[in-house]
Order: sequence, then structure tokens, then C-alpha cells
Amino acid sequence: MKKPGFILIVLLTFPALAGARINFIEQWKPGIESNILDKDSYDISLNMTASSDNKFSDLFSLPATFTYSPFEKAEFGISLGIASQGSETGVSDLNTGLKYSFMKEDASQKPSICGEFGFSFPTADYRKNLGFGGVGINLDWIIQKTIKDIKGHLVIGYLIHTDNPDNARPGNEFQWNLGGEYLLSKTMTAYGALKGINHAPSRLNGQSVANTSLHELYLTPGIKYRNSTLFNLYFSPFFGLTDDSYNLIFFAGMEMKI
Repeated sequence: MKKPGFILIVLLTFPALAGARINFIEQWKPGIESNILDKDSYDISLNMTASSDNKFSDLFSLPATFTYSPFEKAEFGISLGIASQGSETGVSDLNTGLKYSFMKEDASQKPSICGEFGFSFPTADYRKNLGFGGVGINLDWIIQKTIKDIKGHLVIGYLIHTDNPDNARPGNEFQWNLGGEYLLSKTMTAYGALKGINHAPSRLNGQSVANTSLHELYLTPGIKYRNSTLFNLYFSPFFGLTDDSYNLIFFAGMEMKI
């Protein structure tokens, strides 16, 4: 399946408290967040993604994401919104997730370790290419450790797709992210990472479809500007390094602290 050569992604967030998220739900946001929201705290975000390319249909999505922490070591997230491809517009797939903190980094030099698990449900019209048409199962493992002034991370994840009503499904995805962040000043943080998404062949009526495996790889720098009283701003381009990757993905995000 071919992909657009250019994507513009703009994230607009209105959180009650910033600083935590279900990472696979906001997978294009720079950096990785292993923190958990404070107990009984919540985060509400509105995310807009749009793409335009001369060779492919325009894409647009506007999901709203709600994250809530009922326990000290866990938080839940749910995301649903509007999706559009070309002239078709409708409801997006519903994404849900749970993040649990197994270990938090402290002065004893142990890293932060957390796991994420969740589902995507086929609320979108897959025949209009607005969703996958089947249930998706996400599983992520996240390790984050500070070495001197750099906070490094490793994420290993897997996305399992199930058949849609036409007995077709995209290939399962092995995902990984290796990178880090560096505090430039009290207001600026720099990010850098390699992000890979390896797609197994698509399947139709239980059989693999030839020439449908994909191998995406991105090099991505990024930056966050922090205003302690009002907002955080994120900027990040993703440069595709393989023929199966998007040529360029640009991310711009804002977190409002209310």
C-alpha cells in the first residue's frame, strides 16, 4: 500500500495536567513519556492531522483524547474523532489504552520501565479507507533512563490486526523507537530518535498477499518549548529513510496548561 510523500501533523492539546500520555495513541509526538498522571488527575487533548500530496488523496483526522489516572501507577486513555480521506469523511476508529508503571527512575540508577496495552475498535467506515475495519491490539514496552544530561529511551511494540468483514486485514506491525532528549535550558528540550515500523504482509481470506510487506524507518529531531505558566510547544520533522516510508512527516504540537 503506497503512502503520501508529505504529511503535516498539528497537535492541539488542552490538558488539565501535562506530562503524561499513552504513547502509542500519540505515536508521532516527539519523545517518549514514561510518567504517570497523578492519581485522580486527567488530561484532555484535541489532535489534528492533515496531509496533502499531488499523487495521493488528502488525509485529515481530528481525534479528541481523554487520559485519566485512577491509581498511582496506571493511567487510561481513549481517543475518538473525525477522519477524512479524499472526499470521504466520517468517524475515526476508537483507540483505547492502559499504561502501567513497573518501575520509576530514581537516585539508585534504576530506569523507568512501563508497559502499555490497548485496543482499537472499528468505528470508522473501512470501505472508505477511514479505518482498518477490524479490532487492533497494541502492546508496548518502554524503558527510559537518564545518563548524565541525556534521557534515553527504547520502545518495543507490536500491533495485531484482525480481519474486517471482507476477510481482509493489513499486516501486523512490529514497532520500535530508540532515542533521547536533552534539556537545553529551562524552556527548551531537544529530541532525537530513530523510529521503525515493520509491516507483515496483508492477508485476504487467510492467505498472505504478495508484495504487501512494508519497512518504514524515520530519523527525527524535535524540540519542545516550555512556558511554565501556560503552554508547551512541540516541533518535529520525520525524515523517511526507506522507500516504504513517508518522505517527510512534520509534527507541530501545543499543550495548554489550564
